[in-house]
Amino acid sequence: MKKQGFLPFTTIGLILLLLSASLAVYFQWDDHQNTMNLVDKSSASTISTKVSGKRNDLKRQTREVLYNALWRVGKNAEDYSGSENREKHVENIASRLLGDRLSSLEEKQKVRSFITRTNLNIKPPKFEIERGENGYVIADIYLPKGSSISESLPDNSVSIILPCENLRTWSDVRFFLLQDRMNEFGRELNKIERRWKYAEYVSAYAQIWGKNEINLNKDRSRALFQ
Repeated sequence: MKKQGFLPFTTIGLILLLLSASLAVYFQWDDHQNTMNLVDKSSASTISTKVSGKRNDLKRQTREVLYNALWRVGKNAEDYSGSENREKHVENIASRLLGDRLSSLEEKQKVRSFITRTNLNIKPPKFEIERGENGYVIADIYLPKGSSISESLPDNSVSIILPCENLRTWSDVRFFLLQDRMNEFGRELNKIERRWKYAEYVSAYAQIWGKNEINLNKDRSRALFQ
């Protein structure tokens, strides 16, 4: 008599073997996925750190070029007429210097690293300086629309793009305070010169009316009237 509703032991064994193999494959695949996720997270973290570092480096570069521009204009202040003219030259020089540095950095990044790849999509910005507290300089850097810093793996499997917003930096050079002092000194010097000239004229008139002749100091008169 045949027994119905029972599977042969060989069939049960085969099913168990297949289930065991499937579970083994699944656990191996799951372990692989977890490992890949950890690698991706590690890569993303590394790239994120690099992008943030590049942005901080950009801020450092803006501060350095601002300092250089202030130094150049301050050293040759007599070549620029008026405070506004000096400030405009500071802005133009800083913008040009930063543009040159960004071009140089972008070329270096192309051959620098096989681990990650950096792309600096930043055009020369516009600088605007203003007076800060105690005569220090504050600069607003306006980056063109679409400026960004991106970092990626060589195969582009992981990449991060960080839009570069407008930046603000400052310099510990008291440019405006020095400019105020220079302007004040110039005004006081002009007052002294006018008083000196007035005194010379009074002396000349007094000599004409009293002695009918004029005897002025040659060196002093040359300094005043030339």
